[in-house]
Amino acid sequence: IMSNEWRDKRSVKLKEGPDSADEIELILGNINTVSGSSVMYVDLREREGRSSYSSGGSLGETRNVLFFKDKELKPIWLFEGNGNLIRSMNVLKIGDHSDKNPAISFLYEVVYKDTDGNEKLDRSDKVSIALSRVDGSEFVSVIESVDSLIDHTVSNDGKEVGLIYQKNRNIYLERLSLADFKSLSKSELTQIGNL
Repeated sequence: IMSNEWRDKRSVKLKEGPDSADEIELILGNINTVSGSSVMYVDLREREGRSSYSSGGSLGETRNVLFFKDKELKPIWLFEGNGNLIRSMNVLKIGDHSDKNPAISFLYEVVYKDTDGNEKLDRSDKVSIALSRVDGSEFVSVIESVDSLIDHTVSNDGKEVGLIYQKNRNIYLERLSLADFKSLSKSELTQIGNL
């Protein structure tokens, strides 16, 4: 996105995909800080009610995240393009979310492709569970084709994250290292329908 493409009301219209004739209007969100670091970030979201540009619309799904790090505020996009959909972005840290402990990593649910055949990326598509450092670096998808991330928790020492997720009819519990984002262990809890 080039700075001269921005319209008033902090938005820009772009093609939805490289082969698409449809346009999507994207708008910058608010600046957020990452606790325990000098990192700030701004999410880039779809404008809901695309046809009501003059009324401002509201913020819809997140398509990308712009991180600013160091004192120089060097900008770094999470993705090269804006064709993905970020269904959720959670800060990982020891303790609850209101706690002042420093952030360790980010946990994401990302939709990369239309898996339900409705010709758009939305909340009904399967997601990839992904992790990154607090500045958006080292972004990696760690679990693919997930229906739903049910819950997550960080270990008391901050070295692992535990995830419960649904993949097809199966529910899994998986532990991942926050040092290298590798799987440490995984267990199938049950199949939905066998409960």
